[in-house]
Amino acid sequence: MDKEKVIKSMDKGIYYFINMYNIETQDQEDVYQQCILKILTSLEQYKPSKGTTINQFLMPRIRGVVKEAVRQKNKGAIPKDEIYIIDSCEIEQELLAEEKYKSLEKAISKLSRMQKKL
Repeated sequence: MDKEKVIKSMDKGIYYFINMYNIETQDQEDVYQQCILKILTSLEQYKPSKGTTINQFLMPRIRGVVKEAVRQKNKGAIPKDEIYIIDSCEIEQELLAEEKYKSLEKAISKLSRMQKKL
């Protein structure tokens, strides 16, 4: 089995999945190379006697490589609809309010029982 011919025959399939899963342009070459490596390592496991063509055997593996690349890229990513812009003034106001609350609690704790009842 000529490895170069197999790789050439799988080119369209690799790019099909890369485009289907919207791999970003700057990552496409890396994902393509990962697919080629997967093809080369999978060829050793291919047995034509099982009744599958080389394409049927390799396409699920290529798809798996592309899906894994998408998972890795999205790992820990925050969806755009969950991103909140926090105004720095709001943070400052919150901190000031918290400080005032703590100082008020401290002052109340120093009051006598009689003063607290009033």
